[in-house]
Amino acid sequence: GGAQNDGGGGTLEDVQEMIDANQKDMNGELATIATAEKTIMQCDIEMARIQRELTVCDQQEVHFQEQADQLEVEGPGGEQTKGAPRQIETQLNDIRRFRQAVAKRKLELHQEKVTENLKR
Repeated sequence: GGAQNDGGGGTLEDVQEMIDANQKDMNGELATIATAEKTIMQCDIEMARIQRELTVCDQQEVHFQEQADQLEVEGPGGEQTKGAPRQIETQLNDIRRFRQAVAKRKLELHQEKVTENLKR
């Protein structure tokens, strides 16, 4: 019964070759896992950056909305703006443009989030 030499170089060498091949395969799999873990870590870092930027955008939106609301309260006919309706309109237009830029940046950041999620 046990492992016998059939004259072809011996089964011990065959077993060692099989062990070596399995070790090589396992090392390849471990390298693949390490690469995947690194990619996930990089995605997590990038997602955290995107989330921070989105938070800043949200804060900017609130700030610009508060500014616009205040200007509209002070708007034409308001006590503090006698003779300055054009200046108020200019400021409101600037705020609208800033808000559009923030909205565009938020859209870009949401697209980046989708891209990062697809990398995982």
